[in-house]
Amino acid sequence: MTDIPKPSGKIRWIVCALLFAAVVLSYIDRLVLPTLKPDL
Repeated sequence: MTDIPKPSGKIRWIVCALLFAAVVLSYIDRLVLPTLKPDL
């Protein structure tokens, strides 16, 4: 059996940061869309 190397801590934090950014952008989008609805 081959040992699969674990991802380094740096890659793990980059993935966590990207997931956090996606959640924040989704939340902001949900806040902004109802205010822009009349203009759209």
